[in-house]
Amino acid sequence: MKSYSFKIDIFSRYFLISGLCIIINSIFPLNFIRTTATAITAPMELAVMRFTAGASSVIAFQKDLHTIFTQNSVLKLEIATLKGQLTELGIIKKENEFLKKQLDIRQIYSDSVVIGNVIGWQADSIGRKMLINIGTDNEIAARMPVVYGTFLIGIIDEVAKHSATVEVITSPQSFIPAMVSKNDGNTKILGIAEGAFGFNLRLTQISQDAEIAVGDIVVTSGQGGNLPTGLILGTIEDVTQNQNEVYKQAKIIPALAFEGLDQVTVIMSNQF
Repeated sequence: MKSYSFKIDIFSRYFLISGLCIIINSIFPLNFIRTTATAITAPMELAVMRFTAGASSVIAFQKDLHTIFTQNSVLKLEIATLKGQLTELGIIKKENEFLKKQLDIRQIYSDSVVIGNVIGWQADSIGRKMLINIGTDNEIAARMPVVYGTFLIGIIDEVAKHSATVEVITSPQSFIPAMVSKNDGNTKILGIAEGAFGFNLRLTQISQDAEIAVGDIVVTSGQGGNLPTGLILGTIEDVTQNQNEVYKQAKIIPALAFEGLDQVTVIMSNQF
């Protein structure tokens, strides 16, 4: 404690002497006094200059920091605005694509279609069903096809006044008469597209001598009269062939990711 007090006392004396020398140096322009005063006060003046320079640097740094922060805030706002505009453009593009597909469907089925919004999914012990916001008030009935453009989504299962459930084609309870669409337009390879657990289908009851390959498109065959011909189900990803069995099978990847759909179209008929 004494050592600390001693240091403070020495500093106080040095400060007083330096101040006194500065005053004498300004009043009496004597060289030896001036030289002595300069020698004594120079360290203090240097310290003051360094302190002033340091303070100026701190102030300048704070100003630069404030400028950077302001510019960063402006850039963040501009980025958020651009993201919003891109999102809006994406939504508009998506809606335009959907409406274009529906115009194609209307031309094919003579305007006998109704557009509905996807409002959720219903899970049970069997699988999942899509929920849409149109029902008997819109003349929706069971077994009507649900499509997105020319892609088959599923079949109307249960109907309420303002809503309906859709048995999607990947449901384990879904069995759809299908065929492989070949490039020549004449060959018809028939089978049954069955829903599998998860998000895939399998094409069953395919003749062993049928020439199918990975990448072939699978569409509805129209047999049975409950679905129109030519609605796209997906593409073949893998073919399983066992010579000891009557039929061979193929794995189908659905053409659409149903989970990402916002709107679908119901074809107002269950007889084709």
